[in-house]
Order: sequence, then structure tokens, then C-alpha cells
Amino acid sequence: MVGINAVRLALYSDPNAGYTKELHKKVRDGVEAATKEGMYVIIDWHILSDGNPNIYKEQAKEFFKEMAQAYKNQDNIIYEICNEPNGGAAWENDIKPYAVELISIIRKIDKDAVIIVGTPNWSQDVLPSLRLQGRRILCMPFISMQPLIRKICAVKGRRH
Repeated sequence: MVGINAVRLALYSDPNAGYTKELHKKVRDGVEAATKEGMYVIIDWHILSDGNPNIYKEQAKEFFKEMAQAYKNQDNIIYEICNEPNGGAAWENDIKPYAVELISIIRKIDKDAVIIVGTPNWSQDVLPSLRLQGRRILCMPFISMQPLIRKICAVKGRRH
């Protein structure tokens, strides 16, 4: 039997992709349900069509302050402050300054929180992010679409 021990609760950051402040309650409901099942919860601020995490940074700051205050005493919470930045968002000029600011907001409330920081090009360019030194309990995701691309090409009769 295969089981799971973690769930990602993705909240799109762009209002055009469905973001509303009212969805914060849905995230809290999801955290409560997953916690009752003994699961880890990744609270994911999902960057997609907006590309650059700074576009909705003020909303992200408010959201993560709210989440950190609510879950500062829970050790099953993981904060993903910008999932898959893209569209030219650069590490040094865009993502790193955003991450430093968001990390400090969360750390003021929950000093031991695990935080995931997305990297450029849909979290495929991880090398620049290794320069985020002096930060503890941080994770950098690496997302590869290669198996998916190969599968799509095989269906379309192409080699990749």
C-alpha cells in the first residue's frame, strides 16, 4: 500500500488566475484537514501567469504573515513563498530580494519554519539560488518537465 504524508495547498497569486483574499480560509481549512490526518502541509504561493513574485508582493506579505501567525506552533507546516517564478524573473534582481523580505516576515513569527524558495525559469535554474547564504531551513525546488515533454512528443509522433 502506498500512502502520502504531505499535501501542497496551492493558492495562485494572480487575481486573473483566481486569487481572492477569501481563499485564505480555504487554505486554512485544508491545513486543518491535513493536520488532522498527520500530514505535512506545503502552503504554496503559486506564481504562474504573473511570472515575477514582486507583482503581488504586498498580498504575499499579508498572506504569509497571516499563515505564520496561525501556524507558528505547528511543526507540519512548510511555506513555499513563490512557486515557479518565470517570464524573465531573475534571481538577483527579482526573486532574491523578494525572498529575503518574505523570509524575514515569516521568521519574525516562526523562527524555525521550513521555507521553500522558487528559482528562475519555473524552478529549473537552481544554481544562482545557492548564493542565498546565511539562511537556515530553506529548500530550493528543482522542477523538470522532461518526462512530460517526452510523453507529449511521443504522443505527437516526435522524438525528443
